[in-house]
Amino acid sequence: MNKSERLKFISEEVNKYGSIRIADTAQKLNVTRETIRHDIAELDKKGVIQSIRGGAVNPYGLENTRFGQRQTLHLAEKQEIAKKALQFIRNNDHIFLDSGTTSWQLAEAIKHSKIERLTVVTNSTFVIATLQFVKGIQLILLGGTVRTSEGSVSGAMALQNIENIYVDTAFFGSSGINKLSGITNPYMDEIEASKKMRQHSQINIVLADKFKFQRSSLYKMFDLKDVDAIITDKSINKTIIKELCINNILY
Repeated sequence: MNKSERLKFISEEVNKYGSIRIADTAQKLNVTRETIRHDIAELDKKGVIQSIRGGAVNPYGLENTRFGQRQTLHLAEKQEIAKKALQFIRNNDHIFLDSGTTSWQLAEAIKHSKIERLTVVTNSTFVIATLQFVKGIQLILLGGTVRTSEGSVSGAMALQNIENIYVDTAFFGSSGINKLSGITNPYMDEIEASKKMRQHSQINIVLADKFKFQRSSLYKMFDLKDVDAIITDKSINKTIIKELCINNILY
């Protein structure tokens, strides 16, 4: 079986069963595991499948989770924001990515960038799945309780882990930003992890598309003055920026 036939077989198997294991596929096709790893990496880069540790899954299986439903919402804006955020990451940096969908888009941007020797701390299982096979990236996943619908990890263990972790730059998502409530999110446990991580980061950046402004979610995460920058998309209404008196917004 040649390479094109292998790629077709792998994509069909993932589409049919939802996932495959490298060991099983290598045995079926009578090739080495390394060959299958390279095939999976190529299909992952094309967006056909998503590579995970030891195999691959159907990326569209995410659609059945709340995270999956949100990650396609305002996708162009999130990708634009991720591209801008990439400019704040340098070789040899230590960064934090939270469990938001825009932070996940930043992980996707990192995956296809030329950044080298990067350490990524995260409380997102989806960020881990995206970056785990990227050469030159060290991953640190916070421990704790997993919220499967969001792929987020939080709780006392996560807070304990953060005690001994310090990063250059932390990136946070948000469900709402307004003058009264500041920067908000709906899950208290995730917010506690974000608050702790902000204290352990030299630079703190919020990623929020224009649809998050003048809205408020259930719990306050930060005051507007607590972050160094807010990155949004270029089509945001400039009147909103003036009303919020935000001087550190980038678009």
